[in-house]
Amino acid sequence: MRGPRLARSAMVALITMLAVLLPITPASAHSVAGAGSTNFRTVLHPSALPPGVRLSVVENGSRLELRNTSPSDVIVQGYTGEPYLRVGPSGVHENRQSAATYLNADRYGRTEVPAGVDARKAPVWRKVSGEPVARWHDHRIHWMSGSLPPAVVSAPDSFHRIAAWTVVLEQGGLRTAVEGELQWVPGPSPWPYAAVGVLLFAGTVAAARRRSPLRLLAVAALALAVLDVWHSALISATVAGTSGDKLNTFVTGNWGQLPCWAALVTGGLLLLRGRSDGIWWAATAGPVVASLSGLADIGVLWRSSAPFAGPDWLDRAQVLLISALGFGLLVALPLLLRRELHAHRTSEEADDAPAT
Repeated sequence: MRGPRLARSAMVALITMLAVLLPITPASAHSVAGAGSTNFRTVLHPSALPPGVRLSVVENGSRLELRNTSPSDVIVQGYTGEPYLRVGPSGVHENRQSAATYLNADRYGRTEVPAGVDARKAPVWRKVSGEPVARWHDHRIHWMSGSLPPAVVSAPDSFHRIAAWTVVLEQGGLRTAVEGELQWVPGPSPWPYAAVGVLLFAGTVAAARRRSPLRLLAVAALALAVLDVWHSALISATVAGTSGDKLNTFVTGNWGQLPCWAALVTGGLLLLRGRSDGIWWAATAGPVVASLSGLADIGVLWRSSAPFAGPDWLDRAQVLLISALGFGLLVALPLLLRRELHAHRTSEEADDAPAT
């Protein structure tokens, strides 16, 4: 690789990644409806619901979903027993006189309840959806405090039943109390996973020290792109709703990573063609992806659940591989650069050597 090509590739790759990094905020971390990896688990007990009515926990305990395909409305009671939601053939309506309408708009109940809202007054219904499906952050079903429960603080490695919860549904004068509980389920030890991650990282770095490293580094860059797209897609797949909702979450939640994926593919293809300047693309995008999808999701290694449409072992394996490959490509950059510069100097010295 000639010096001018090296400089041009470095400049383009660095400017591209700076443009990607500047708008990225901590909100880019992978979560669904405000829920990421956790040891809290929301369990819904079996209940005899009316025909056509189904209540379920969705998005890793972040929300409840009520689906009513029966011919009559179902009323969901709010926190003081007032009518909160009306779900039925005409869609979903929320009661503007229920405090739950405002509190449940946010995962942590930070929305202020307007003055004058009074659950004792007659309901004021507002239509919010034409589909007979409602999803809401019910604060009875998940842990709201920023600190852990005392029992968990005392014994974090033990199973705990944190609280029982009840949501009341009403249809045609018949009330059904749906019950469940919030649990603390300890996750696995992270150390075996950490050891595997170190080995994967070392293997990526070792690839740069081989006599012919370009093809191996190309495989690492392309594999990282595929893994991160796959990982992000499986997270987005846990969003409750239509395929369009899932796709929208995938695009908006990974907007900052789209150029990184393109840069990894560009770098991988250049490396496959034997062009060492491809490492600049791979080594600049790699740590960005490793930070956004590896470090941001690293809690899955020691927590018992996460928003992920697949088995826990696959989630942990992807996070490990993404982290190891991404940061490994970064370390591979100076190793490969040193080799190329040494080869360049050797070539120049040979050209300048007097003929014999």
